[in-house]
Amino acid sequence: MIKILIISGEPSGDFLGANLISALRKKVKVESSRGISFQGIGGPLMEDEGFISLIRQERINKMGFIEILFNLFDLLKVLRTVSNYCLAWKPDLIVTIDSPEFSFRLSKRVKKNLKTTPIVHYVMPSIWAWRPRRLEKIRSFVDHILALFPFEPKLAEINKISCEFVGHPVVSKKIPAVQDIVILRKKLGIGNNEPIMAVMPGSRRSEIKNNLPIFLDTIKMVAAIYTDLVFVIPAVSEVEDMVVGKVSKFRVKTGLNVLVLSQKSFDIANDFENLKFSLFRTAAIALAASGTVVLELARTGVPMVVGYRAHYINELLIKALVKTEKANLIDIIANSNEIPEFVFSNCTPENLSKAIKLLLNDPTLTAKQLELSRGVMKSLGFGGANPGDRAAESVINFVKSYEKKLPLI
Repeated sequence: MIKILIISGEPSGDFLGANLISALRKKVKVESSRGISFQGIGGPLMEDEGFISLIRQERINKMGFIEILFNLFDLLKVLRTVSNYCLAWKPDLIVTIDSPEFSFRLSKRVKKNLKTTPIVHYVMPSIWAWRPRRLEKIRSFVDHILALFPFEPKLAEINKISCEFVGHPVVSKKIPAVQDIVILRKKLGIGNNEPIMAVMPGSRRSEIKNNLPIFLDTIKMVAAIYTDLVFVIPAVSEVEDMVVGKVSKFRVKTGLNVLVLSQKSFDIANDFENLKFSLFRTAAIALAASGTVVLELARTGVPMVVGYRAHYINELLIKALVKTEKANLIDIIANSNEIPEFVFSNCTPENLSKAIKLLLNDPTLTAKQLELSRGVMKSLGFGGANPGDRAAESVINFVKSYEKKLPLI
């Protein structure tokens, strides 16, 4: 039995992990008669692929200095539990997915004892944005990196770390069919001709706390002018109780038609991603927190405005450490300045609503955004092999060349 430990700490990592597991199963089945077992920390998508979760990923899905500090005791407990299990189980391969603060601490601990076990990290840390010397430190316990962006392998090469660009998973996500959009609108009670604004305040509880109140005030200002707009907020299971609670109070207070697309409310746990993308596909415009979601909006061709707030201590740290002038991935990848973006103290309802009005009123601005989005998708691997398959191929090829080979064949 081939034993692979995988660590994923957030929903985007769950998606990456599920695709990697599926692709590895297929490739290993072709090359070997041995079975394969996946265990570690993961989410529902990985579990659907036969993954065994020792601990739910929500326990390590923490972001920013303050949230990590408040959950430090539990994070350390999880770290000890998983590292001890790993040392006892002795996996043939370890794959950590994003969540670098937790992943690298675990890898460093484990590597001291399992010196010949290859460790692959999926999603290169954003050294091009901040803390560029991190790669120098991790090369002693990370053997290979799967990169999502095409410019990252050169950065890894400078630091003498094996790295391969495998494509970004957003390019493999299917564009919903017309029927999917019809189903979504019916579920939400929205007429086929009613315009929709999609609102994404974040996928972490700290992001909901900091962004959602500002986004709701922005909705109020936009709705005063565009009275026919329907506002829809998709909420992943980890935060939907917070989102539903705050939106319910907002609706009672304002009488505005703000809807929440949540797994519990619509009993759609299995096809939430499809419905979320159907929402994006049919939306006239989007207001989003900075993060992976901006790439999903670009994939579905939605003009957007980006905003982000954080705890004031986190904001001070980010301002001191981050090197990039922009926060949204579209402008960072394309080296452009096309996406209206307002972060920290600039993220106000006044600024956000003004930018939304400009986009709604000026088709030229919308066209520029969509053209930029298409170029970014192409650079991330759109039109090529599936990123999950490329990641699995990269893992297998690396392990074959590793000094102590994992017996995949």
